[in-house]
Amino acid sequence: MGIFRSWALYLVSLAVVAAACVRNGKNDDMRSGPALTRVLILSGSNNPEWKATTPLLKKMFEENGAFTARVVDHPDSLSPALLQQYDALVDNRNVWPEKNCTWSATAKDALIHFVREGGALVTLHAA
Repeated sequence: MGIFRSWALYLVSLAVVAAACVRNGKNDDMRSGPALTRVLILSGSNNPEWKATTPLLKKMFEENGAFTARVVDHPDSLSPALLQQYDALVDNRNVWPEKNCTWSATAKDALIHFVREGGALVTLHAA
């Protein structure tokens, strides 16, 4: 992956997630020190280089020092209980050109609830 694309991915991801979390009231409490923004990365399939970009995303978030990051590889992993543990969901997944790859009703409902409650959703590239 070229250095330009790596930095572009890094800057866009950090800026969007940080802005969304601050805008939704998940900013630091000065008495207890900075709170880490909790990021869940959805991966496991994508037509570009997802096997390279997902580990890079996770590494960039964690090395920044302001984030914790976890990767899940299937949308059906998303549940209300899982998503409530995170401030942001970064979607680095798609299944194009496959067909009939719909998400379960539970996963769809969990994602809609997450966003309605102020969780940040960032979709990357083909996601």
